[in-house]
Amino acid sequence: GSGCAGSAGVNVLAAASLPWLGTSASGVCSNVPAGAVAVGVWGVQSINLPLVGVLGGALPGCVGLVSPDMLTVHFPVGGAAVASMGLPLDPALSGLQGYLQVVVLESGGAVSASNALQLVLGRM
Repeated sequence: GSGCAGSAGVNVLAAASLPWLGTSASGVCSNVPAGAVAVGVWGVQSINLPLVGVLGGALPGCVGLVSPDMLTVHFPVGGAAVASMGLPLDPALSGLQGYLQVVVLESGGAVSASNALQLVLGRM
């Protein structure tokens, strides 16, 4: 799915690194307004949940695309927020899939969301 527009435009999430075991998986979310908080939503399932039913300030068309199994908090710099999570060096995890989406909480109470990334854990 695609992202939805906040006050700075449509939130776009792009991979910043490959999810190799023993390193960090990360994505960069663009169009994050100053003063906002970006929440990395990490999960093991893709979903399709209108955010307006969960978060009162969600803007029209904003959809939760990732099961919220783990949340990380990030602050934007220059209109972008980097969501990152360390991955253990455990060969048993190779080939497992996960997902990442960024939900943006704006200072005025509006909530927008990025597209989602599918992550397949691998070994170098």
